[in-house]
Amino acid sequence: MGSTLSEPITEKTILSQENANFKVVSCAMQGWRRSMEDTSIVNLNPNNTNYSIRGKKSAFFGVFDGHSGERAALFVAQNLTRYITGTSEYKTAQYSKALSKGFLDCDQALRKHKYMKGDTSGTTAITMLIKSGKIYIANLGDSRCIACTNEGTLFENYSKCRIWILAFPLIFVLLKLT
Repeated sequence: MGSTLSEPITEKTILSQENANFKVVSCAMQGWRRSMEDTSIVNLNPNNTNYSIRGKKSAFFGVFDGHSGERAALFVAQNLTRYITGTSEYKTAQYSKALSKGFLDCDQALRKHKYMKGDTSGTTAITMLIKSGKIYIANLGDSRCIACTNEGTLFENYSKCRIWILAFPLIFVLLKLT
C-alpha cells in the first residue's frame, strides 16, 4: 500500500447536492495515506454538455479509489463520462454495453495520455448511471456498491419503493422517485 502516516488524517470533506429528483451527500477522508488519492463524480445536471447525459431524471455518479497516487483516479473522474456517452451503444440506449465500452476506452486513453507518462498509479471505480427510469451500476476492481430501499434491499420489493439509498465508499445517494 506504500508509505502511510503515523496517525490518520480524520478531517472530512462533506458535500451535498440536490435537485427535484435526487439528493446526494458525499464524504471524503484521507485517512492513513500521505495524500488523498480518491475522487468522485456527482452529475445531477442532465443538460451539462461536459457529460451529455440528457433526460429529465438522468444522473451519473462515480467513486474512484486511487492506488499509489491520485493521477489515474483524477484522469478517470474527468474523462470516463465522456467515453461512456460517446459510444454508439449509449446513443442507441444500450446503457450496460455503453458502460463496459466506456470503461475500456477510458483505460486505453489513460495508458496513452502524456499526463500519465512515468506514473504508476491506478484506480478502482464504482459508477451508477440513472437513465430512462433504470439504474445501471458498473465497477472496476474491488470497488462495490450497496443498494437498499426504505422497504429492504434493492432486490426485495423494489417496485413498491419510492426511496432508494445507494452507498458507495464515499457517496450516499438518496433517490426520491416520483
